[in-house]
Amino acid sequence: MTVHRTKVLKAEGISTRRELVERLAQEGLVERLVSNVCHRHHTAIPDLAQMVYEALLGYDERKLLRMYGQGALNFFLVRIIANLYFSKTSPYHRQIRKFQHASREYEE
Repeated sequence: MTVHRTKVLKAEGISTRRELVERLAQEGLVERLVSNVCHRHHTAIPDLAQMVYEALLGYDERKLLRMYGQGALNFFLVRIIANLYFSKTSPYHRQIRKFQHASREYEE
């Protein structure tokens, strides 16, 4: 079964993590999922999507391609997005949300 999935991935022209991330970026999948998870909070979309791409590029290539071949990548992406967006200890919270919250307080 793994051989067949590998053939499908190669037939689609995806044989590396970078090619997969490029395909996701071209299709805008990450941005759509971020928009759904964040309830269309548009100011969060670009920064959070960038952090998801960064996480994907740092993830184990074989595991990532296997998830893609098994059709489990969307679930994995949603978990990454949810963890980044809702966790108070995530890089997104430390770098973006805290700053946005502080700047809103300053404006008031």
